[in-house]
Amino acid sequence: MNRRRACVEMFAFAGLLTMAVTATAQTNLLVCDFTGTNPGANVPWTAVSYLDPNLTYSGWNRGAGAKAPSAARDNVFGFYMTAPSTVESTLAEALAENEYIYFTIAPVSGAMNLNGAQINFTLRRIEYHCPRQYAVFSSVSGFAESNVLFITVPTTKGDYTDHAYSMYLPSTGYDNLTGPVEFRIYGYLAQYSGHDTSLAAFSMVQGIETYTLSLSAGPGGTVSSNPPGSQFTAGSVISVEATPNAGYHFTGWSGDITGPGNPRSVTIDADKTITASFAANGEPEMILGTNLTGISDYMTEWVFVDVAKRMRRWQTRNIDGSGSWNSGYGDLAPTDANGWVTQSPFDPDGAGPIMEQFVHTVVTVKIPGTYRFMYEGSGQLRCNWPGGSWTYLPTGGQQTYDLNCTAAGTIYLEIRQTAAPDHLRNFKIITPGFHDTYQTTLFHPLFKQNWAGFSPLRFMDWGATNGQNLVSWSERTTPNSYTQARNQGACLEYMIQLCNELGADCWVCIPHKADDNYIQQAAALLRDTLDPALKIYVEYSNETWNSMFAQTTYVQDQGQALGLDADRWKAGQKYVSLR
Repeated sequence: MNRRRACVEMFAFAGLLTMAVTATAQTNLLVCDFTGTNPGANVPWTAVSYLDPNLTYSGWNRGAGAKAPSAARDNVFGFYMTAPSTVESTLAEALAENEYIYFTIAPVSGAMNLNGAQINFTLRRIEYHCPRQYAVFSSVSGFAESNVLFITVPTTKGDYTDHAYSMYLPSTGYDNLTGPVEFRIYGYLAQYSGHDTSLAAFSMVQGIETYTLSLSAGPGGTVSSNPPGSQFTAGSVISVEATPNAGYHFTGWSGDITGPGNPRSVTIDADKTITASFAANGEPEMILGTNLTGISDYMTEWVFVDVAKRMRRWQTRNIDGSGSWNSGYGDLAPTDANGWVTQSPFDPDGAGPIMEQFVHTVVTVKIPGTYRFMYEGSGQLRCNWPGGSWTYLPTGGQQTYDLNCTAAGTIYLEIRQTAAPDHLRNFKIITPGFHDTYQTTLFHPLFKQNWAGFSPLRFMDWGATNGQNLVSWSERTTPNSYTQARNQGACLEYMIQLCNELGADCWVCIPHKADDNYIQQAAALLRDTLDPALKIYVEYSNETWNSMFAQTTYVQDQGQALGLDADRWKAGQKYVSLR
C-alpha cells in the first residue's frame, strides 16, 4: 500500500495520550483479500492473504443498515447505506441505523495483544451519493459516538479515487483480550439509498514503532497537525499549525519546537510535546484615506466656523435691479490683492454701453441661530437672511451685526456702493456658539470629528484640480482671500492646518499648468509647516488619462509638442511622467 498517502489522509482517533509501546519487529496480523466475484454480496467474505495462526477471523459482513451492492462489484467489498433523500446522513444517524460493515477476530487460545496495532484500509467511492466520510469503532472501546477511534477526512461527491488510510489502536486497553473483538466501519454523509461504495483493502499490523505527539494551545487559539492525530509512525514528517481566534495573533512555539514559523514541520523520532502561544491584538490601526468635498457656498459640510470663508465668488447685477440675477461680470469687478471689491457699482467695459453693475454674493447656513456678521469699510451694504428681510446695514469702521437665522437657508449680501480706499471688506459670518472663539477655531469641531482617523486626506477637490487654470504662485488662494470657494481652490495653508490638527497625512494635487516656481513654493510651504511626523503625497493633477477633463487635453498637447510619442494618448502620459 502507499504509506505516504496513508499518513497524509489519516484523520483522528481517540485514546492516544501516552507514549506508544515500541515493538522490536513488525508482524502482520491480518491481510484481507477481496479478489473475486462481488465479495460484498457473498458474506461473510473470509478470504485472506494472511492471518496470524493464533487468530480466528469471521470475515467481512454488513450491519442491518448496510446492503449488498446494487450492481456486481468485483475485487472489492461493495455495499451501500440506507440513507435519507433530503439531506446527507450524519454519524449519529449511521450509528442508530446500523449503517456499517464489520468483522471479528479472536485468539485461538490464550489472549491476544492489540495495543498500538496499526490498521490500514483503502476505500473507493463508486457512485455520486454514496458516503463521503467513514468512522472506525471497536467493541473494546465501544460503539457510542464518543468512542470513535478514527474518522476520515470528507471527500467530494465526484471523487472516485482510492483513498488509503492508516490508524493506530490505543497503546493501552487492548491487551489480554481473550474473547472476540469486533471492528466496524460506519459510512455517512450519504444521500439516497442504492449508491454503492467499497472497501478495497484492509490489514492489521503489530509491532510498528510509534511515538506520541502532544499538542496544546494557550489562550486565544488552537493547534492542529496534518495529518491529524496524536500517534505516528517513527520517522513520520508532519506539519503543525497554530490558528488564532478572532482578536488574537500567534506569537510562537515552545516545547520540542521553538520560534515563530507557522506552520512548522516536525519529524516524529521521539515523543513530542509542542505548545502554541497567542496574544490579544491591540486596537486596529485605521489606514484609510479619503477625498474631501470641494469648498462651495452650498456644500453640506460644516467646514469653517466662519461661513464667509465659503461665500460664492462675486456675482453682478444691473444697478437698477433689472435683468438677470447674475449678469456674469463678477470677474471684471475691480478688487484689491485679497479679492475684495474696490469699486461698486462699476462699469464692466469702461465705455458705457453696459449698465453699471453692483456686486453680490451668497452663502448657505445649515443650522438656525444667531450668526455674527463682522465687516469693515464704508458704503451701502444690503443683507437678507433666513427669518430676516432686506436690510441696509450700518457701515464705517469696524461693524458687528447679528443675523438671527430662524432656519437653515441662504444669507444674501449686496455691495450696492463702495469705493477704495475704505471699501467694504473682511467679511466674517461666525457660526452660533463660536462668537468668542472663532479667532482660534478655524474648523468646525464636527467637521474634524467626522474625518478623524482618516489618513491621508486627499485635497483634489479642495484644490479645484480638474480643469484648473492656475499657473503662478501669485494667483493662488491664500488665507486672506475673500473666499476659499475661488476658481483657484482653497489655500494650501488650510489643507496643511487640517492635516496637522487631525494628524493625517497630506495628499495634494499640483495644478497641471503650474510653473516650476509654484511647485517649489508649494514644496517649501509643506516642508516648513506640515508636522514632520506626517507624510506628504504629491500628485500631478488628477486623472490625466480621462478625456472628460481639460488636463488630459493639455498634457496630450504638451506631449505631442515635445515629440514624446506619435500616439497622442501615449504622448500625454509620457509628458505626465516627464513633468
